[in-house]
Amino acid sequence: MKKIALISIACSFLLAGCWDERLYKELTIVPLLGVEGEPGKWTGYYTFTAVSDGSISYSTVEGSGISIRETRLDANRKTSETLNVTQLQVILLAGETAKSDIRKTFDVLFRTPTSTVSVRFAFVEGEMAPYMEKKEEESVELHD
Repeated sequence: MKKIALISIACSFLLAGCWDERLYKELTIVPLLGVEGEPGKWTGYYTFTAVSDGSISYSTVEGSGISIRETRLDANRKTSETLNVTQLQVILLAGETAKSDIRKTFDVLFRTPTSTVSVRFAFVEGEMAPYMEKKEEESVELHD
């Protein structure tokens, strides 16, 4: 009986691990999301940054679907890394989109335990695509 208990305790240490570990090298942090459309037909614009050779570049990927979750899944298929919206800071809503019930629409974003609840909503006029474009690159200065 003592052997079985000892083996069980030893095996339990092997089973304990980081089952919910997220490696940031496999994720793309999305701080800005633009949404337009109507219930059942959404388009999402996910903007993220990339640092290379001392400059920051902004990229936007578009996804569409019947829900916000489906737009993210569609956008994920177009990128090499997984889009992570847990650090989301701003959600831009196009004019007609703001007239729908946004609580039901964005409920999926806030029910995830790792998501921040301090997201700011901004309402824009017209099409969303021009707001999501950023052409110039910015230099990065890193200090010790």
